[in-house]
Amino acid sequence: MSEKKDNLRAYWERLLDERLRSYVVVAAAALLVIFVSGLLAGSLMAGLVPALFGLAALGLRWPVMPVLLVISVAWFQALPFGVPVFSPRPLDPRFTHFRFGDILLVAAVLVYLIAQFRLYSLAHAALPDDRIFRARRKNELPDLRDPDRVEEREIPQLLVLMGAALVAGQFLWLFLSETSLNFRILPPIEIRDGLRGASLPYHASREVMFAIGLGVSIFLARLGLWYWRLRSLNREEAQLVLADTGWSEMRREAARLETWRIYGKLRSREKVVVPEKRKKAARRNEPWLAKALGRACLTLAISAIIAVILICCGIFAFRNLFDR
Repeated sequence: MSEKKDNLRAYWERLLDERLRSYVVVAAAALLVIFVSGLLAGSLMAGLVPALFGLAALGLRWPVMPVLLVISVAWFQALPFGVPVFSPRPLDPRFTHFRFGDILLVAAVLVYLIAQFRLYSLAHAALPDDRIFRARRKNELPDLRDPDRVEEREIPQLLVLMGAALVAGQFLWLFLSETSLNFRILPPIEIRDGLRGASLPYHASREVMFAIGLGVSIFLARLGLWYWRLRSLNREEAQLVLADTGWSEMRREAARLETWRIYGKLRSREKVVVPEKRKKAARRNEPWLAKALGRACLTLAISAIIAVILICCGIFAFRNLFDR
């Protein structure tokens, strides 16, 4: 217990360092904005609970608290009083983009998360220490990052990135809320119509379009990171990657060729007497064709079942879209 107290005391001393004070002030200001935003929404709990989670993460160094803060903010946005008994009326999603309160709340949450995890990386540890067992045996603390690495331009750069992400998210929600899928026209996207406050039936267009956009974004990001990683390899690393890829692609063929080569050598030696155990093992390995056919049939059956399920789900989804 004393070791935990010493670690917490060292964490507090690190937070009071003048080189990290700017991040502490930014995180505290973001928590204050979250609290005020909850009060403006008409509920004390909507601002107090996330602020308490953030203060616990900032002062007690609990890594799970930022996650609970994000969950609590989302929860109180759906239920301002925290219980489903007094749930608000559902809003028309077409008129929920570029609202000042939402922009302020999202900006405060993003700023807090950036500042909090930057403080974790400087005052505690962003990643587990690879020599943690050796450090425990010596009763030492793991090495921390040097606070001198904090530059004056870090916070303005992070705020600019946060603003860009916020604006991109608002434009994405504008596109999802003002458009719908209609496969009867080409291109299958149309702008929603209707007046403010009109009650509209639920459509799954936003979820479908968001899923498609998310999948395309993840694919493009994965492709870009893969290409960037290949471009950053030097000559030796590229040779190792090619050798490992070649072995993983041809290891089964190489093993099969070696097996037949050994079998051919044994057959060519007519004077060599094969032991009884080896004969039994060879007889046991003879029905490879039946095993291969069984595996092929099982794979085909599983693929057919998955295809039928996907086709049924697609027909059901498209039918609901066309009916509505």
